[in-house]
Amino acid sequence: MSELKRSPLRKLEERFGRIKSEDQAQQIADVARTELVRRKKELLFEFRKRINVEQKGLSVTITIPDLNGNYFAILKGRLMQDGFFHIVLVSVGELEGQGDQSNFKYRDPLRKLGVDKLLMDYTIKWARMNGHNGITLECKYNLMDHYKKFGFVEDHIPQSDYYESLGEWRTMTLNFN
Repeated sequence: MSELKRSPLRKLEERFGRIKSEDQAQQIADVARTELVRRKKELLFEFRKRINVEQKGLSVTITIPDLNGNYFAILKGRLMQDGFFHIVLVSVGELEGQGDQSNFKYRDPLRKLGVDKLLMDYTIKWARMNGHNGITLECKYNLMDHYKKFGFVEDHIPQSDYYESLGEWRTMTLNFN
């Protein structure tokens, strides 16, 4: 039977034998959770080693390939005259297509590994090491809390028509000075 067609309970029973009590089921769940955390740490360690930074002129692309060498996390940005690094695109998923026809599609098994955090942490470290004044980005209003975890703050621009033109989008800055 293929790996995808077996139920989680069936997989556990095949691995640990017939489950006879709730205590046994809880112990098995604890072991499975511990193994999942260990495997997640191993994968993140492997992904950290694979991070690639490519700079062409003022454009910077930071990518993390999956274990098969396909890019599934990408951050694109531009070096600005004011010394800030401006993030244009952050995407975690699977690349489909070539060139301008490429699209990212999420891959569920890799989605909750923390690759987006790894990518953002690396970008902040890279920008600091390269002497930038900080990082700016535009994000949707509902993602502001996510970026606040990294130290970004919302730019309060007094022109109300600017925010009206942004709609749901907000500008955020992480200042290193």
